[in-house]
Amino acid sequence: MHIQKLLAAGELEKPLDFDDFERGALIGLLIGEGTVTLTTIGRTYYSPEVKLSNTDVRIVEWVHELFARVGLQHHVSKMKAHQLRKPHHRLQYMISVQGLVPVFRLLTTLRTGFFAKAEKVDIVLAFIALRIEACHHHGRFGNPRRSTEKDQKLVSQIRLLNARGVADGHG
Repeated sequence: MHIQKLLAAGELEKPLDFDDFERGALIGLLIGEGTVTLTTIGRTYYSPEVKLSNTDVRIVEWVHELFARVGLQHHVSKMKAHQLRKPHHRLQYMISVQGLVPVFRLLTTLRTGFFAKAEKVDIVLAFIALRIEACHHHGRFGNPRRSTEKDQKLVSQIRLLNARGVADGHG
């Protein structure tokens, strides 16, 4: 559905239908094994992304089934065998949610439970809010032709948090 229709119908703010167990399990998995970030598309565009990586395919399959049940767009992938750094490493399976609307719906549904990655979640939601605001003012949704100063500030903040996470041993 077009973003203008979603906004007009109030569908964008509608939470995803997870029960308490599913919600808690997803938050725990994303805090422990997940990433909430802004990914670069090309050189100048950014897209919000929530990604979960795990070596246990059953976990990724369970999340895939859960996302499919609630109608959340997502992508499942598997690391290629030649990408393993050491012989004893295991293949990673990944599930990612990308794009303004799917990430917004996922993060707003789970927001209150993110205590460890709350700063990253807030930055990504602020980025999406800029895009929604642009839609209200200009009738256009998505990435602007040029990156704005506000965009660059949010991207810098998320990069700083990501770098800090690597240095601290946390993600």
